[in-house]
Formats: sequence, C-alpha cells, structure tokens
Amino acid sequence: MSGIPFIELPHESASYSSKFGGPSIDQIAADTIGASTTIPSLQLAISKRLIGGEGPTLQYISHRGPDEPLAPEFNPQALFDRLFGSFTPPDATDPTNALRSRALDAVKDDAARLSRKLGVNDRRRLDAHLTGIAQLQREISALPPEITSSCTKPARPTERNVDANGNEPLEAVSHLMSDLLAMAFACDLTRVASFQLTGSVGYTVYDFLGITRGHHDLSHEAGERDNVHRTIHWNMQQFAYLCAKMKATEEGDGNVLDNSVWMATSDVAEGESHSSDDYPIVLAGKAGGFLKYPGVHHRGTNADNTSDVLLTVMRSIGTGVTSVGADQGLSTTPCAAIEA
Repeated sequence: MSGIPFIELPHESASYSSKFGGPSIDQIAADTIGASTTIPSLQLAISKRLIGGEGPTLQYISHRGPDEPLAPEFNPQALFDRLFGSFTPPDATDPTNALRSRALDAVKDDAARLSRKLGVNDRRRLDAHLTGIAQLQREISALPPEITSSCTKPARPTERNVDANGNEPLEAVSHLMSDLLAMAFACDLTRVASFQLTGSVGYTVYDFLGITRGHHDLSHEAGERDNVHRTIHWNMQQFAYLCAKMKATEEGDGNVLDNSVWMATSDVAEGESHSSDDYPIVLAGKAGGFLKYPGVHHRGTNADNTSDVLLTVMRSIGTGVTSVGADQGLSTTPCAAIEA
C-alpha cells in the first residue's frame, strides 16, 4: 500500500512487529485530490478480528506516516452519522454559499494582518486557528461539480457491527459500508477511501461458509486450501458488490466507476509460505479513460515491481506524482500494460 519497506519494532512477545515506513498511497491522494472535499479520506473496515501485537503494519492499511496509522470505522451507523448526520444535498445555485466563503476570506485577511504584530507563541496559536478556518472554508466550498439525482441522503442504518452469538455480521456490514461509500462519492463528500475487509494475519471466522476456525490458521494448512479459496471468493464478491454500487451511481455522462479506480489486493500472494511472487492485484474502473477498457490480465514476466501498479493508480487519478515507494519498492515506471 506504500511501496516503502516497513520499519521493524521491538517484539519480545511476537515473532515480528513493524510500522509503515511512509504514507500509504491513499494518503498521498488525500493530500491532492482529497484536499477540496469535506472529508479528505475515509478509512473503513469490516472484520474486527485484527491482530494487535505485531505493530500497526498488520493492523491497519491506511497510514499517514511511520507513526500515524489511521484506525478505520467499523460501525455503519457511526459512518452514516459522520457522513450524513447533518447533511443536506447542497444547492449549487444557493448564493449564501459564496457569501459565507467571502466572509471567511475577510476574517482570514484580518487575522493575517494581526499575525505580523504578535509574538512567536501567540502567532502559533493564531496559525492553528487559521488552519481551522481554512478547513471550514473547504467544507463550505466542497460542492459536487454537478448535482444529480444520485446525491440523496440515505436512511440511517440500524446495523452497528455487533457480534451475534460470537459471529460477526460480515456481509451485512460490507454491503452497508459499500452503499454509504457510494453515496459519499455521489455527494462529493470524499474522493479517497480505503476499505479493509479483513486484517493481515487476522482471525476472521467465516461461519456463514461453514468454517469454524480463524482465517490465519487455515492459510497455513495444506488440507484447508479449499476453505481458504472459498474465503477469497467471498471477499472478491464484496469487491464486486462495491464496484456494482459505484457503477450504479450516476455522475456526469457516466457513473462513479467510470470516473474512478479501485484497487483490491491481499497481504501476501500465498499464505502458507508468505510468498510475494505472482502478487495478486485487481484494478476496477476506467479512471476517466486513463485505464484500458475492456480490462486486461497482465502477468509480470521478469519479477516486476508491484509498486509500478501503485504508481499507475496515482497517475490515473491525477495526483501528479512521478514516483512511489522507496528502496527496493521504489517505482518510477508505471505499468504501461494497463494504461490506455
């Protein structure tokens, strides 16, 4: 998710522990294409069976930097409250939006003049206040480029991702999160999101598939390969559901899936050996025509760098970055085979 080697941490009570060496690509995107939206990026998760004793690398997939893991939201009801609790689909013709924005400009200009007369400590406090004003202005100005019928306030879900008889409501939560995420994109509340179905080295139990043991244990037993494949199939079905919701969400002359890119992958290529050879990555969406359509199956033949795909994603959404990763994960060459 970053192309940057992990930083090892002390691990007296674990076999390994680490933190991210730098930001994940969603956070690089949040600083560019997410800067003008109310929420620069969303972090969502489904299964709560995360491993917490081997560092934030294995616990979360979104990171601002080495010491800034971003904990995701697991509760669909809480996500709704954050996105739509006080939300009304905006009217782009409402003149009061521009008036509010100009009023904040006036306050900002006055504060800038005051700043030049203050001491160092007072200036820092004022700068922090101005940062808050700037975020408020972005929230007021963060109107969708085109208001369509897709942007409607959904009903508040009753699901809170609470276990029932020791089992997680995985599919119900997954579908609700996808529904809310699609509407967040339709209303331009955010343009960047990470969606963690299960945790790395996690112990998710797929009880509805007739499986009673944790996923990590299954992945290390050759006799459980069929069950592992069934869990992979279920996870890809959730990705397909998300893509279908984006495709069904109108935007301009097309839909959100046409104008975006979604990347699905796992923590390793093969769980039994922790292999990273033939690493599986799926990209969905046209990214506004940047990516090949119909899609292609590209298989690297010369130990290709998976960061090439990360760089392609970043190029496709208009971030302007020319490299991704560091050290052996550094890429300055996008995956040309999937670009249009």
